[in-house]
Amino acid sequence: MAKFFKEGEYDRKDFDIKEIRNDIMGIIGSSKPWEVAIGQVIGNMHWNNATDFNKDESIFLYRKI
Repeated sequence: MAKFFKEGEYDRKDFDIKEIRNDIMGIIGSSKPWEVAIGQVIGNMHWNNATDFNKDESIFLYRKI
């Protein structure tokens, strides 16, 4: 699966990383489960009327509408 992620040019937004999420956590050196790390990021998200939800590399690009 990691091979396909690499071959897909590391498409972080549209690639289903479910099978490699624990590998990713190990690579970044975190002992937290993936779900905890993502939950903490979501819990710390703040925005206002000036937030650019389409800015490249923004976590807001991953939101579900």
